[in-house]
Amino acid sequence: LPYHAATPWLVGKPFRCREKPQSSWITRPVYYADFLKVADRQFFNCLTEIRDDAGYEWAPDNDVQATVGRGVRQLKRALYSMALPVLFTHETDYIYRIQPENWRAELQAISEEMRPFHPKFLTLDEACEQVRAVYTSYIASAQLVTKKKLLLQMEGAADVPTTCTIFTENENGIHQHLIPIPVFSDKKRLKIVLPDLTDQ
Repeated sequence: LPYHAATPWLVGKPFRCREKPQSSWITRPVYYADFLKVADRQFFNCLTEIRDDAGYEWAPDNDVQATVGRGVRQLKRALYSMALPVLFTHETDYIYRIQPENWRAELQAISEEMRPFHPKFLTLDEACEQVRAVYTSYIASAQLVTKKKLLLQMEGAADVPTTCTIFTENENGIHQHLIPIPVFSDKKRLKIVLPDLTDQ
């Protein structure tokens, strides 16, 4: 179908699987992480576009401060939604017009601003492999065995290592802890030693 506002959005997980597809969606943020069947083939469709901040895309230019601001806002929006953070733009409309020193300064400043999130810099293929592994695996059950030991029953399969997030709370706020999940197939029982959760 043509890619314009009159075409209804694609049905797909995690956020667009229950609502009836609508048109006029081009300026709405989108995140897909789901399998898509086209003819007799199945593809894993992974797409993040934060479309309601400065228009359809990131739109970097020679204004370093504005470009960094948009980039950081869009990456944070994706991370807060637990979506794959991606800065979507076009080489032909934007990147080729940026002076090399400005481009370098923009990427360095965005990387510095995102440092508190402990980002992993991956190719899009590597990132999509991880998103797909999260999709094909799940936590069937979780049991807190002791104050610092968690037993996870994983099911499905993950062909690359992934993580799960544990949220805790104390008087200082809500904290998140990334727990590594190794490659597995079928079922896997994991004993996780939690970080120090005293008074959380």
